[in-house]
Amino acid sequence: MLGSLARRARLMGVDTLYMRDETDREITMLSQETGRWLVTRDRALAERTHPRSLLIETTDPDKGWSILLEWLLAHGVEIKPGSRCSVCNTPLVPVDANSLGDRVPEDVREKDEETWLCRGCGRAYWKGSHWSGIMSHGP
Repeated sequence: MLGSLARRARLMGVDTLYMRDETDREITMLSQETGRWLVTRDRALAERTHPRSLLIETTDPDKGWSILLEWLLAHGVEIKPGSRCSVCNTPLVPVDANSLGDRVPEDVREKDEETWLCRGCGRAYWKGSHWSGIMSHGP
């Protein structure tokens, strides 16, 4: 339900676990056992996990992100754009652009731009033309 919000949160460096196939009971138990906050569109699930939950009622991704970002900041969650893989949530590590070969464009390697690698899934990241768009969704 909230996959795009999970991806945005990861792009902003927020440790995010996105669960699609688990039951409400499994999600609730994991939230309680790990101390993770639960963000959901499911009113009943939010009520069962209150006060460690946030109910997002809008289906508009931008409005949902604004609500989530405001909530994260209010709860002291650190926002560190570009520090986590947007796909698997693994923290990114800085690497030399040339060590990434064809995973980054040639001009990124030539300019020796800042690049990061996800040790979880192997994706490469750099501050390309898309970076300003990502940052426009940040704090």
